[in-house]
Amino acid sequence: LNFEADDIHLGERGGQGDFVDIGKLTVRPSWTSLFRAAPIVSEIRIDAPRFHIVRYDAQRFNFTDLIEKFSTPSKPESKPTHFALANIQINDGRIDFDDRLLNEKHVVDNWTLGIPYIATLPSKIDIFVEPKLRARFDGSPIALDGKSKPFAKSRESEVELTFDRLDVPRLMS
Repeated sequence: LNFEADDIHLGERGGQGDFVDIGKLTVRPSWTSLFRAAPIVSEIRIDAPRFHIVRYDAQRFNFTDLIEKFSTPSKPESKPTHFALANIQINDGRIDFDDRLLNEKHVVDNWTLGIPYIATLPSKIDIFVEPKLRARFDGSPIALDGKSKPFAKSRESEVELTFDRLDVPRLMS
């Protein structure tokens, strides 16, 4: 029950350029999915993802067509879908952002994301999920740590953001 794929490439619409490249994708489903009647995945790992984002104007990006296609609201389900995902890892990620509106380029690199566990199973929704994100934005280190109960009624959450030498006023403009 393992799925592995190397060198995944998704080009932009019309084949104009690169959009997403993934060095390696690993998904390890669990046999317990059969007994729980819910998808349970014991590991999801994405190594060396590369995203090429282009902003053409204030409201249009190189992925705007995907947002438009998938943004139609679906009919709400009467009860939530149950699932459990464990050991979610993204390693050595990079985002190249070409802002053609402001004629600037930004790089988010060295990013890693770790989410130990997230689930909607009734026995698991009151457990804190503790994600960790590390990255560099144009060379400035960023760390995001948190804990959350995203599917509990309380939605109790805490987030800590740490950054160094990040030009926040420039980014906000």
